[in-house]
Amino acid sequence: MDYNANRKKQLAALKNTRATSHSGGNFLQHLFGVFDILRAWGAPEEVYLAGLYHSIYGTEFFQKSTVDKQQRQSIQALIGVPAERLAYAFCSVRRNEILPALLNCSLPEQHSRATLNEINSHNTLQLTALELEQLLLIEMANLLDQLSDKDRSPAIFIWRLVEMAESISFLPPQHPALLSQGLRKTDEIKALEAYKQALTISQPDNAKTHLKKAIGLNPIIGESYILLAAIELDSERFDSALYLASEGLQHLRTWASPWDKRLLLSDWMSLAERLIELACIGVRGEGFWQRLQKMLTNSHMRRCS
Repeated sequence: MDYNANRKKQLAALKNTRATSHSGGNFLQHLFGVFDILRAWGAPEEVYLAGLYHSIYGTEFFQKSTVDKQQRQSIQALIGVPAERLAYAFCSVRRNEILPALLNCSLPEQHSRATLNEINSHNTLQLTALELEQLLLIEMANLLDQLSDKDRSPAIFIWRLVEMAESISFLPPQHPALLSQGLRKTDEIKALEAYKQALTISQPDNAKTHLKKAIGLNPIIGESYILLAAIELDSERFDSALYLASEGLQHLRTWASPWDKRLLLSDWMSLAERLIELACIGVRGEGFWQRLQKMLTNSHMRRCS
């Protein structure tokens, strides 16, 4: 099933999602956010197409249906039966039952099956171990795209992605969630506290201490590297700024979504690229750190930027 060849028809099928609010934007933006993340992660085509339609029938948490289940055949014609089956399953089962069902399957035999009850129905779904893994991957992208604090600052959820990733056999070893195997929730909480504390400190050396702590506890988050790179650039430590900004940019690319959603992914990446450019030519930042602080903590500045 070629997404590009059917793009206009697929967008037409999702027309009702644009007017529906979801996680600080509209539902269509969220659907494409999940789709983009899954494609960037190298997911199979049926998985990223399922991600594009992952909540259209309504779920246990997002109960507004934008496509009636009676239209399943028309969706199958657009994205293929395997992709639609995944999207339907994502809408129909309880999310917290997917991982236990997968663990109960006799892996690595990926044709073993689990039976899950459909929500608000007496029906059941028979899902293979591979399908359960694919649903977990969609849920990882779903959480990453939308979870944040009320002001769009980071929330505590990366440890959950790491936990899920450890049960997905087809993930490439360079996937960011696999690069931090064993990340504990307590470490993530401490890392976020250090990150937030850094943003309240105008004195660069003190802020630097907190950002180094955040990186040490949760080393797969690009934003911490970028903020630290800004401090280094302001201090004319160009080699360090170049390294940190490059690391931050690489983490952003592998996640394909920001952790700190007060800025868009494209904005974070542009910041990292600008830091790299200035570090390469040896130009001091001249207050880069303070400007970033104000941008992240002042909602008016973010709206105007």
